[in-house]
Amino acid sequence: MVPRVVHRTSPRLSSPSPARLGLAAVPALHCSYRLCHLPPSQPPTPATGQPQGGLSTKIGSLASTVKRKFVLITNVKQIPSSQQGLAARRVTIVGVSALWRRLQSVGSVLGVVLVTSTVAELGLRAVHALRPSFIFASEDYNRFRGRPHAPNYQDRLNSRGFNDRERSIAKAQGTYRVLAIGDSFVFATVPREYSFASLLERYLNEASQAAIEVINLGIPGTAPPQYAEMLRREGLAYSPDLVLCFVFVGNDFIESARPPARRRSFVVDLLRYLTRVLPAYRGRVIHGPAIYDDELPNFDRHTYLGLEKARAAIFDPHLPHFHDLLAQTEEPLGRLQRLAAGAGAPLMVVLVPDELQVDAQLRREVLALPPAQDDADFDWDRPNRELAERMTALGVPVLDLTAAFRAAAGQQRLYRLNDSHWNLAGNALAAQLLADWLRAEGGWPKTGRK
Repeated sequence: MVPRVVHRTSPRLSSPSPARLGLAAVPALHCSYRLCHLPPSQPPTPATGQPQGGLSTKIGSLASTVKRKFVLITNVKQIPSSQQGLAARRVTIVGVSALWRRLQSVGSVLGVVLVTSTVAELGLRAVHALRPSFIFASEDYNRFRGRPHAPNYQDRLNSRGFNDRERSIAKAQGTYRVLAIGDSFVFATVPREYSFASLLERYLNEASQAAIEVINLGIPGTAPPQYAEMLRREGLAYSPDLVLCFVFVGNDFIESARPPARRRSFVVDLLRYLTRVLPAYRGRVIHGPAIYDDELPNFDRHTYLGLEKARAAIFDPHLPHFHDLLAQTEEPLGRLQRLAAGAGAPLMVVLVPDELQVDAQLRREVLALPPAQDDADFDWDRPNRELAERMTALGVPVLDLTAAFRAAAGQQRLYRLNDSHWNLAGNALAAQLLADWLRAEGGWPKTGRK
C-alpha cells in the first residue's frame, strides 16, 4: 500500500498529491536561506517494492537540479508553519546582505573620488595663492595680471606687471598724471606703442605745456568691483590728477554681478578650461615675444558667434534682472568716485562698446543662431544710456564711444578678427576721441598738481 502524504491546503491554493505526481512517498521539502534542499537528516529512501534506481534516482535528480539552479520552491505550504517565519527571515537577510555589499563597493569608489578631489582642490588653491592664474575664478584682481618683465610682443611688462613703461611712484613736480583703469581694453591686445593709452599720452603732450603721463593700470579679466580695489591698493600711490575708468559694455555688467569665487571649485574651473576654453581660444592673454598680426583670430568663428550670442542678453529690453545688474555696476563705480575724490582727482567714465553694438553684419550672424531672434527686439544702447544717466546724476562725466565707432565701422574694421578687442585702428580711434573729449572737458590743467 502506498502511503499518502496529507497536505494542509488553503481555499485558494492546494498542492498536488505525490500520487498524482507519480511518486510513492515524498518527504516534506524545506527551504534554506541559500538553496532549497532535502533535509540532511532525512535522506530519501525508495518505497517498498520500488527498484533502487527508480524513485531514488528521480528524487536525487530533482534535488541536484534545485541545488544547481538555486530555485526557491514556491509551495511554502510544504514547510511546517513553525519554520515559515524563519525561512522568510533568512531570505530577507540574504537580500539585505547582498545590497549592503553593493553599497559598500559604491561607497569605496565614492570615497576615493572624494579624497582625490579634495586633495586636488587644496593643492590647486595653494598653487593659486602663491602664483595666481587666470584659469581659476578669483575675486583678486591679480588673476590675469602679467608677471613682472614678462615679454609682450616686442616690449616687456614693467616691474609691476602692467603693460606700460617703468613708472616711478613719486610724481615729478609739474607732471600731470592720468590713471587709466580697466580690463584687457586698457591693458591692450596690440603692441604697446599702438595702444590707446600710449597714443593718448602722445596726443595730450602735443597740446600741453605740462608733462602729462597716462599710466596704464589695465589688468585683463577685471570688472568694476576690482577697479575700485585696484585704485585703493595701488592707484592712489601714484598721486593721480585724473582717473579714467573704462567700462566694457559687453561683459562688465555681468562680471560685476558674478557670484563670490570662493563658492566655486578650482577643480571644476580647471576641467572647464581644459575642455571648453583651451580648445577654442587661439590667442594668449600675455602675448609673449610674438609678432602682432591684425588679421590673426583669437577664436574660431563658431565659438566667437556663440560668445556674442550670450552677450546679447544684456541688450534685451525684457531682461528681468537688468536693473539688478545695473545697480551692481553702479555701486563700485560710486566707490571709485569717492576714492578718487578723496585724493583730489576727478573720475571720468568711458563706455567701451561691444562689437555687437557696432557691426550690423555681426549682429545678423549672431541673431541667426538658434533660437533665431529679430534685431528689432533689442535695444542696443540701453545699458550705455542708463549707466550714463546714473553716473551723470553722481556728477561723473561720461564718454560713450559707441556712436563714433558705429560711424567709423562702415569704412574700416575696428576690432580684431573673431575678437571683441580693438585692433590697431580701434585703438587709434579711441585715443583720438579721448584726447578731443578731455580738451573739451578741460580734463587737465596747463600744469600738474604737486
